[in-house]
Amino acid sequence: NILKILKDKNLNQVDVATESGISASNMSKKLKGQLKFSLEEISKIANALSIREIDIITYPDVYVKKEEAT
Repeated sequence: NILKILKDKNLNQVDVATESGISASNMSKKLKGQLKFSLEEISKIANALSIREIDIITYPDVYVKKEEAT
């Protein structure tokens, strides 16, 4: 989903990696599925993208708690 988000937001993976504190080479390997993201890295990426962690997982849908749904 991270690749989809980057494409939809017209963002560069190197810029997001830099903003997230992840090396560009590690980001590339993780996006290719060669390495796994840690929860801390997902949190940093979400922060860099100004979205919540759960929204990375549910993308393109936005997670809304049942009690918050209208």
